Amino acid sequence: MNDHARIQSLYLRINELSQRGAFDAVKECCEELIRVAPQDGVAWYCLGEIAIQRGEVAEGIRALQKATVHAPENMQYLRSLAVAFLRHGQWEESARMFRQVLVGDTRDATSWRNLAFAETMLGRPEQAALAYERCLAIVPDRDDIAVEYADSLYRMGEANRSLAVAQSVTARNPTYAPAWAVMGTALLLLQNWANAVSACQNAIRLDPQNRQACLLLAIALMRLWLLPEAEAVVRRLVGDEPQNANAWALLGTLLKMQAKTAEATGQDRRGDWAAKAGGRDWPATQPPKFIAANIAVS
Repeated sequence: MNDHARIQSLYLRINELSQRGAFDAVKECCEELIRVAPQDGVAWYCLGEIAIQRGEVAEGIRALQKATVHAPENMQYLRSLAVAFLRHGQWEESARMFRQVLVGDTRDATSWRNLAFAETMLGRPEQAALAYERCLAIVPDRDDIAVEYADSLYRMGEANRSLAVAQSVTARNPTYAPAWAVMGTALLLLQNWANAVSACQNAIRLDPQNRQACLLLAIALMRLWLLPEAEAVVRRLVGDEPQNANAWALLGTLLKMQAKTAEATGQDRRGDWAAKAGGRDWPATQPPKFIAANIAVS
């Protein structure tokens, strides 16, 4: 069998094995294909994807880089490499690769979204905002992406812009709890305590399990000096989620503010709050910094 016939046979075999999920065998075929045709982009691409699926991201990036070198016109290879950089926390490289992808396909909403996340992590709010806006222009009904946008804005200190985006979501979809929670965060940053309480209460009414909104509600109530009400919210939270260190720290602060010194510094039925919070008092001037775990690559 000549090399051309062997390569075609390996292509068919790789496709068949991939459909069966036999990735160990796929890897072996790809390695054989590389021995026959070292510049074959398909083989390097498959090796990269397999490595990433197995959590071997650095190895996957090296293979995908070779795939893009051998087939620079292939947008799927570029896109996969950009996503791999994103997963590996290599924000600058990821942003650069997504920009290359978007030169070839300006309607790729997922790449605009991922570029926005990379720009957020790089601390470039204007570039992140532009990418989110380009994404939302393509998929205007994606409330989850709009909330990500609002979330990234408040993290970068753009509370007014964050509030405006969140309000646009609640205006068209008043039952979307995450938008109310992000609105509550923006209002806290703007020291609009009463409206923050209202926004967080809406979030909790729509999603009683929203721990973020519960904690934000307690902070807003505390800033209004509604201390018993804030304490009640936090006690429910630590009852439902005993490992929530932020909630324990906030409870300690609230007890001190109410001159419940003995309870704040001693042991209650659930244990010492300071130990559970790692010995940290709650910084009452700012809301907690939640990780935007819902910003996912795809």
